[in-house]
Amino acid sequence: MEEILKRLGDIENRILAVEKRIEKIEALSIATSQKVVDIQTQSRGATPASTISGSKVELPVAQAILKSKSSRAESYIGRWVAGIIGIIAIVLGASYFLKWAFENNFIGYTGRVILGLMGGLGFVILGEFMRPRQKTYSYILSSAGLGLLYLSTYATYGYYGLIGPSTSFIFMTTVTIFGASLALRADAVELALLTTAVGFLVPYLFGDADLTDLGYFIYSLSLNIGVLGIGYFKKWYPLAILGLGGTAMHFGTWHATLYANDKLLLAIFALTSFYLIYLIVGNLMSYTKTNEGTKNDLGELFVLTINPIWFFFWLYNLLHYESARNDTVLAFTAVLLSLVYIILARAGQKLKNLEDNMPKFLGAIAAVFLTIAIPLQFSANAITIAWATEAVIIALLGITTKNDGMKKVALIILAITIWRLFAFDSEIGEIELLTFIPIINLRFFTYLIVMLATSTIAYMFGHMMKNDRAADPKIVAILWTMVNILTLISGTTEINTFYQSKILAIEKNIQSQVRQLPLPASEETTKPPYYDQNYYEALNKSPELKSARNQSNATVSIFWTIYSIILISLGICWKVAFLRWSAIILFAVTIFKVFLVDLYDLATPYKVLSLTILGVILLLVSYLYFKHQAKIEQK
Repeated sequence: MEEILKRLGDIENRILAVEKRIEKIEALSIATSQKVVDIQTQSRGATPASTISGSKVELPVAQAILKSKSSRAESYIGRWVAGIIGIIAIVLGASYFLKWAFENNFIGYTGRVILGLMGGLGFVILGEFMRPRQKTYSYILSSAGLGLLYLSTYATYGYYGLIGPSTSFIFMTTVTIFGASLALRADAVELALLTTAVGFLVPYLFGDADLTDLGYFIYSLSLNIGVLGIGYFKKWYPLAILGLGGTAMHFGTWHATLYANDKLLLAIFALTSFYLIYLIVGNLMSYTKTNEGTKNDLGELFVLTINPIWFFFWLYNLLHYESARNDTVLAFTAVLLSLVYIILARAGQKLKNLEDNMPKFLGAIAAVFLTIAIPLQFSANAITIAWATEAVIIALLGITTKNDGMKKVALIILAITIWRLFAFDSEIGEIELLTFIPIINLRFFTYLIVMLATSTIAYMFGHMMKNDRAADPKIVAILWTMVNILTLISGTTEINTFYQSKILAIEKNIQSQVRQLPLPASEETTKPPYYDQNYYEALNKSPELKSARNQSNATVSIFWTIYSIILISLGICWKVAFLRWSAIILFAVTIFKVFLVDLYDLATPYKVLSLTILGVILLLVSYLYFKHQAKIEQK
């Protein structure tokens, strides 16, 4: 009931939206026509009609257009909106009648079912009678009749329990075949869509009825068989979209109302069955359309995309929340799904008549599932390393197979990898900090793998795609920029962490010394404040601590300066302006740090060291630019 009221509200909102659009069009048309009339009268040297007192501008064309649009909107509302609401009202009324009769015992179970079947057949017969006179209107009547037939057949087993599951399956299959035959006979996709929609809405008319699991899934299965069968053979592909949406809705409702832990295997079996059905039908639809010379549209892509997402989403909810140990099963399933879509993509490439975009699309889905499998099986830095490796492999496959979709997926995976590197893999705890060894640690190894992956992809996109029109120099430049940023961050982080470990050791040594100081008798009751005061005073006076901090700042400046000269040297040798500009920008940042930070914080010896090294390297850079001026400035 709530679902129906919600849909009625949606229809009312749409009607209001149509009225507002008509008002806007009317106002815009009048304003535009007024301007045209004014311009025409002015061009003739006459006084504009709008300035003549009591005159009225005639707008026959604009009025005709508005009247035509208004008539079409009115006709659509009268034909389809009223008809669909009528179907909902009749089916809802029938369900309320059955409920009322049940509560008051006016009619037995069998009588209620017979009445529903008779009402359904009556509407179908009326629809057939009206078809020669009002073809489209007859579809609405036939859809109402089929809805009543679905309702009665479903109630026979799922609600009243008058028949067993096998008989129910036969009956509902019969109704499905009957509805399909009506749609085929009329050659009307509208009738098929209306019938399908009513069929999926039938179970919701029973509210909190005591439904059985098998009844629910048998009904969904029989409905899907009819929908997909007629949709495929008649090439009414929108039926597959509607069927997938209805199936997902049915499963979600069943899980919310009837699922229990002891039904896990049944849920997985039903979920897998529906997934395989739509996997097969989605690929057959794609192959059939391309074989006929028709391009795949959003319908096929929708089915092929939403089907695996819907399937894995529910599988994750069923298994992960059952036990965290099931994550291995989920990872294996994700890898298996990835292999399935790789095989489908490869098969699509071998079929010359299959549209080129479809194998690319399937390959992208395979990459997504492989990416999902990694965090389900691995943890911590291993996830980042695995994703970086996967990005390189997918980029290589995309280049060798000329699959633009896989190239884009590789870049997306690389971006996610870098985000995870910064967000989760850059921090080091206190225990690791005390035993920290520069370069020989898991964090630097993770940075190194990501840097290698990024540079490999940048190289492949820049060199292996030279003759590929799809190659984008901007993407290559961004990738190499990211390599430089990762190198700077990793080197700077290693330097800072090394000196942080020294600073932490000095602080712990000072703390230990302070704790060994004798405590004055008057300070017995304020022991922590006394020790804390001495501790902070010792920190401020410690020459070792100041030296370590100075060394850290100076070393970072030196590292940035050396890296800049390396970039400039490579840029001059390889004639790559991008590298030279990157070095110039880094030099600017280094100069800013040395003159505005180091000169303020560092002790005098470190100031001398930092300024001297920076000055010498800048003079060397200037010499290189003078020496290779012609090479640098040549176009």
